[in-house]
Amino acid sequence: FTGSDWSEFLQVHPGFEEKCDWSKLDAFDFCELLREQPQFSSYCNFVKFRGYHWRRLLVKQPQFENLSYGWENMLYGMDWKILLVNQPQFARYCIWRRLDGIDWSELLIRQPQFAEHCFWYKIKYPCCWIQLLSKHPQFAEHCQYWDSFDEKDWKALLEVQPQLAVYRNSSNSAPDQAERDAECRKKRKRS
Repeated sequence: FTGSDWSEFLQVHPGFEEKCDWSKLDAFDFCELLREQPQFSSYCNFVKFRGYHWRRLLVKQPQFENLSYGWENMLYGMDWKILLVNQPQFARYCIWRRLDGIDWSELLIRQPQFAEHCFWYKIKYPCCWIQLLSKHPQFAEHCQYWDSFDEKDWKALLEVQPQLAVYRNSSNSAPDQAERDAECRKKRKRS
C-alpha cells in the first residue's frame, strides 16, 4: 500500500490502524485521513502541513485550531476565503491583507459580516462587483469602478438590483457625492 492507499483505506476502515505503515503517509494523505477520521491525529507530523492542508483540515475539523503550528501564518488569501466561508469563527486569526479582490468579493457574498475588515480598493474587476452587489447592494458606496461597467454588466446588475441605476454614469461618485463635496467646500471657505 502507498500512503494514499492507506489514507483512503483507513477513511473507510478505521479499525486497521495497527496494520498501517504510518511512515508512508505524507501531509496530503494525513490531511485527507484526518478530515474523515480525526482520531488518528497522534500519528500525524503536523510540522509537514502547509496552508492548503490546514485549510482543508480546519474546514472539516475545526477542533484542530488549537494545535500550535502557526497554521494561520501559512494561509494565503484563497485559503482564508474558503476557511471563513465555511468556518467564520476563525476570523479572529485572519490576516485580512492577504485576501485579494476576488477573495474579498467571494467572501462577502457568503459572509457579509466581514465587510468591516475589507480592503475595498482591492476589488477592481467589474465581474466581482456585479456578483457582490447583486447579493448585497448595501456595499455600493464602496465601489469606485462604476465607469468600468459595460452594458452587459449594467444589465445583469440592474435586473436584480434596479435601485443601483443611480450609480450609472456617476463618474465613480455616489449619487449625493457632489452635494457632499460642495457642502464641504462651503464649510472650508467659512472657516
